[in-house]
Amino acid sequence: MFYVIAFACYNLLQRKRSPPKINCSLQSIITDMRHYKFGPGIGLVLTLLFSMFLGLPVARAQFPTAAAYPFTASQKTFNYVTGGTAINFSTVNTLNWDDNYYNVPIGFTFTFAGTAYTTVTPQTNGYMVFGNTTAMTWPPYSAPTVPCMMGGWDDCEGDPSASAVTYKTTGTAPNRVFTLEFKNWGLWSYATYPGFISYQYILYESGPLELVYKQESGSSHFGSNSYNTAAGIAKSSTDYQSLNNFSASPTPTTSTFNVSLTGKPATGQSYLWGQVPCTGTPTTSVSAPSEVCPNKPFSVALNGLAIYSGFTFQWQTSVNGTTWTNWTGPVGSAGDITDIISAPKWYRCSVTCTNSSQSFQTQPFHIGISPFYYCYCAGSTATSGSGIDIGNIKVVSFASGQVMLDNGNATPLQSNANANKSYTDFRKTLAPVPMYHDSAYYLLIQQISSVSAFSAGSAAIFIDYNRNGTFDPWERVLQETTSQSLPNPGLVRDTFLVPDTAGYGITGMRVILRQGTTVPDTCSSYSDGETEDYLVDLRYRPCDSIPKTGVIEGDTSMCVGYDYILTDSTYQTKRHGLLRLWQHSADAINWVDINSSVDKDTLMRLFNNGQPLFYRMRMVCSHTNDTGYSPVHKVNLKPTYKCYCFSQSLGGINDTSDVGGFSIYNFSVNDGGAHLGNTRAVRKRQDFTDLQPIEMWVDSIYQFHVFHTMPSEIHSDAKITVFADFNNNHQYDIPGERIFTGFTNVGYHTLISNVVIPNAAIVDMPTGMRVIVNNNVGPNTQSDDGCGTYISGETEDFMVIFRRPFNVSVNNTTADLRTVQVYPNPSSGKFTIDFYSGNTIKEVSVRVLTMTGQQVFSEVYSHNSGRFTRELDIEGRAKGVYFVEINADGIKETKRMVIK
Repeated sequence: MFYVIAFACYNLLQRKRSPPKINCSLQSIITDMRHYKFGPGIGLVLTLLFSMFLGLPVARAQFPTAAAYPFTASQKTFNYVTGGTAINFSTVNTLNWDDNYYNVPIGFTFTFAGTAYTTVTPQTNGYMVFGNTTAMTWPPYSAPTVPCMMGGWDDCEGDPSASAVTYKTTGTAPNRVFTLEFKNWGLWSYATYPGFISYQYILYESGPLELVYKQESGSSHFGSNSYNTAAGIAKSSTDYQSLNNFSASPTPTTSTFNVSLTGKPATGQSYLWGQVPCTGTPTTSVSAPSEVCPNKPFSVALNGLAIYSGFTFQWQTSVNGTTWTNWTGPVGSAGDITDIISAPKWYRCSVTCTNSSQSFQTQPFHIGISPFYYCYCAGSTATSGSGIDIGNIKVVSFASGQVMLDNGNATPLQSNANANKSYTDFRKTLAPVPMYHDSAYYLLIQQISSVSAFSAGSAAIFIDYNRNGTFDPWERVLQETTSQSLPNPGLVRDTFLVPDTAGYGITGMRVILRQGTTVPDTCSSYSDGETEDYLVDLRYRPCDSIPKTGVIEGDTSMCVGYDYILTDSTYQTKRHGLLRLWQHSADAINWVDINSSVDKDTLMRLFNNGQPLFYRMRMVCSHTNDTGYSPVHKVNLKPTYKCYCFSQSLGGINDTSDVGGFSIYNFSVNDGGAHLGNTRAVRKRQDFTDLQPIEMWVDSIYQFHVFHTMPSEIHSDAKITVFADFNNNHQYDIPGERIFTGFTNVGYHTLISNVVIPNAAIVDMPTGMRVIVNNNVGPNTQSDDGCGTYISGETEDFMVIFRRPFNVSVNNTTADLRTVQVYPNPSSGKFTIDFYSGNTIKEVSVRVLTMTGQQVFSEVYSHNSGRFTRELDIEGRAKGVYFVEINADGIKETKRMVIK
């Protein structure tokens, strides 16, 4: 019997070079032996004989059939095998590097489709057989007949001087990995089709099988030599997975064995069957669209995990990127989730490998809301791909004849193989079509057909004039039935006028062609035809004269080191072709364009050189080249007495608090808005020092309010400090001139307190007052001393002026207080009051007040003029600044006293 088998295979090999090549598999040998008259019974005998001698013990496997393996295509790094065992096909048999095979050990027991193997046989024709075999198979002409992996089963060939086949086993049980590498492989003959690809067969001890590719310098590809090509895995002629192409995402089939593949897989392309158990620390990232339509489902997935198993996932979401909430919805086996949002959202996932207990948290991924013109109803589509289609659409300016849109090829009109569409989206592949208000346009739609005859079609075009995300019935600009007769079969055309009431900016245009005479609906499906979506740029009428530039508003004086904002929003708008640009100058004569200021209403600048600066807005009408300039805006250096130490928040996305309002006495400023969700709470500092100074009287108590506001919807506590420069030395002396420290909370975000203006305050000279709200509620210099930058909050600066009342009573000319002293100062709480008084003073009252006006001591004493001395004791009071108020028959004197 063995002689019979040998004879049959010998005959096949001798006839090898007469295409088509003969398959030397078991099934081919049986078929060929029937041809040589051995009789039909030989098939059964040979089948039993080969099963007896080639059979292997059956082992329990994760997937009992080849068809049951899950498939994943992905991209990874290709690394050549180093330090492995090289196969020299020149020493195997006379076939050398063409149509040869070699049995190699795996290094561990590997189970494929329910059968255990310890060896594999690489075939130079680009595939690998499980187990030992002495058969060689040429390009596939039917289903495979051996258990194998096919990286590129073709008439492949290597070259001893340029190619290599190497195998290597790495790792430790039970996580060993066997790699078989075909390096710089080509096709037969190698001289004509030299090495164009390297690929690796990878077997994981845990069960998965993988193919990984790397493109080489040869220009050939699989299928170049006109022989059949297949790729996939197979257990038998009926149990396999066959890839349909070599793309980044092929589809494996279990019912049709594909033998006509062509192409050259990309470098790093991986095809994996099964899943690899995770080890160590997982690494991944979020994969999701950057923008989605509101209230429409979308998927959020994880990159690079589909080929692995053994993970647990905990997704979290956030509305602000700071505060996170655990996801409680369903999670897919690869960690994917589906969500629906109506506002921007952040996503992140904590992935844990159950084998190693190691976890990894992804970077947050932000998903925004798409513009409305990407989110129209999705129902308008044909249910059939054949029949009539839109071959070409044109939009032409009626006045000038300029073609604004010319998309598609309408040749041939009939029997057109490209008439197979049902819906086509051009919104992200074609630029928006410009259309001007009060201008007329010419529309043409050319119908094509996949068959040799036309059928009537109804065409409609809608433009979302009001930009509300809906194609309203009144926004239909064309509705016609296609002509079926010469000279223009299948053509519809019409004109329309863009109304002056149309919106301004990008919007949607939907073109529908459906079979029959029914008027197309913008959101309903139909049996035959096509829908196409475009974008339109609705524009105002072109400008035709010198533009009106408006006036610049903003700061006119600055302290060195602060940034400031200038705004021009009063310029001419409702004309197209107006280009705006900011300019600056040091002398109002020589002007320089400001980079990145084109078409911006607002300009932020830093005042850092202490010299006056000049600004203007330049506007050009691009249609006529007429140019206009705004009035010059000058920014001066502030007077020194208005510039205290630098203080402001850093701003940006981490700045979550502002001073929403401040009031004292008869003065108030209020930015408006609620405590939370206030879109105006975005400032780093506000300078009110150019307002009229706030006038207050010494020896008086004033109530003030500070309102804390935030742009977020979630409260965060803040520290509020208030300073007043009583001694007018252009700095805030601590602690005496820090007149208030308080903290907001979720139920207390308007702080109310009092300040006593000390009698010793410098009067009749403008001096500073500063309010700071800082989200750092701990001890910090920026809040406690009033100087420096901080992450989140706002500084507001004001000017105040203190006044002293005149004594106008003629009856009290002899009533006075002279040489009032409080000592020792500072003290521990025991101190002495000492003064001389006039003859009319009979009674003296003494009060001690805190900085906020709270009374902590009060006494009344009899006095018969002359010297007054009393020792007071308020030991045990908190350290800080206090005010001692002395009232002698209506004459008041206030001294500052410090308890240390």
